[in-house]
Amino acid sequence: MIHRPLFVGVFISFFTTFNIFAQKDFAIWSGLEYKVIISKKLSLGGAIQFRSENNNSQLAERFASPYIKYRAFKNLSLGVDYRFSNNWRNGVAVEDRHRVTIDLNVEKLLKSLPFKTRFALSSRIRYVNESRTGDLNNQHLRGRIKLSYNVRKTKIEPYIASELFYHFNDQLYYTNSNVLAINRFNKLRLKFGISLPFTKKHLLRVFYMLQKKTQGPGSIFVTGLNYRFRWKV
Repeated sequence: MIHRPLFVGVFISFFTTFNIFAQKDFAIWSGLEYKVIISKKLSLGGAIQFRSENNNSQLAERFASPYIKYRAFKNLSLGVDYRFSNNWRNGVAVEDRHRVTIDLNVEKLLKSLPFKTRFALSSRIRYVNESRTGDLNNQHLRGRIKLSYNVRKTKIEPYIASELFYHFNDQLYYTNSNVLAINRFNKLRLKFGISLPFTKKHLLRVFYMLQKKTQGPGSIFVTGLNYRFRWKV
């Protein structure tokens, strides 16, 4: 049987992993999200987010992202969203980006266990195609796994998650006759967070995340704060 101290121990190990990496940058990601439940299978929504950089001294990115999600089965759903973003450098918007994302979510992976548990395990495969001015399409395949725990007699859910990025054409090498492209895993995210529902309509998410490049230096520590409002049609 899985006990609550085990989950606490996983959290401690998670933060210990953070300390292995020397802190290179600190950022804050804050945003608003809304969700409209059309039916048991279909929902619509959108998000607005602001992201900082250089130890939270400068705006790095802001974006708006509408989405649609369809639940094909109880534990399987599909989602599509579009993101329009502005990237900033030294207080000036330097480029616009357009991104299309396709998600495949598998939830309730622990339901088949022979005993009841307050843990929930889910996974997500995400395909991302992003384009920007003067550049080729930027394509990723991202795999995420998430473990959450429902605190007894509440709807509060602390969670841990990890996500690995696979970048198509991550590096290009030019020869006299052709161009060679290398696909590889190039980024890792480790996240600890908590979902705090105030009512059925209002939810606050807080998280702390390490984002690290798999090749060379480039660690970012992110504190996130997101508010979500949802309602049924």
